[in-house]
Amino acid sequence: MFITIYKLDIENPLICKALTDVVFMHRQVQKMFDAPRCEHQVLWYTESEYLMIKSDIAPVYEGIFGSGETHDVSEMMDAWRNGDSFRFRIRTSPSRSLHGKLHYRKTVEERKEWISRQFLKHGARVVICKETSKTNHILTGKENIKDGGNSSFTSWDYSGVLEIEDVESFKELYRNGIGSEKAYGSGMLVLSK
Repeated sequence: MFITIYKLDIENPLICKALTDVVFMHRQVQKMFDAPRCEHQVLWYTESEYLMIKSDIAPVYEGIFGSGETHDVSEMMDAWRNGDSFRFRIRTSPSRSLHGKLHYRKTVEERKEWISRQFLKHGARVVICKETSKTNHILTGKENIKDGGNSSFTSWDYSGVLEIEDVESFKELYRNGIGSEKAYGSGMLVLSK
C-alpha cells in the first residue's frame, strides 16, 4: 500500500477548482491511476494545502498536482501490533441506509457513536473522538432524481486517539476506509503517532 502526499499550489486555478469541487477532484485523482477507484482502493484526503492519496499502487501519472512524495507503507503496517495507539483524523458521513436513502446521524453524540462502532467492527477501539467540522458538498453534474438539482452530501471531520484490538481487521479498515462517498474524499483514515 502507498501514500502519496502533494503540496498543493493554491495559486493554480485547476487546483482551486479541485479543492472546491469534489467531483472534479475525484476525476483528477483517478486520472493518476487510469482505473476505477475500487480497482486500486484509492482514497484521498485534503487538509490545508495538502492532498494525501492512499492506494494499492503508486500513482502512474502526475496529473494536475505535479510530483508528490510516495511512500510504501507496507512495512509500517506489518509492524502494527494489538495494543498500539495512534492519533487519527478522518472525514466521513455517519449515516444509515433506510429504504435506499442515506439518513445522517443527527447529533454529535450519535455521529461519534457511529464512528466508535465502525472502528470496533474493524479491530480498533476509539479512546478519544472529537468532531471538528462539517462540510456540505455539491456533486456538480450529478443530478438529484427527486428534485432535479445537483446531488449533495454532508461530511464531518473527526480527530482522536484509537487503540488497535485486532490488527488484521484494522489493516482492512486502513486499506478500505469507512462510510460512504469514498470517491469524494470521505472515508480515508489518517494516522500519526
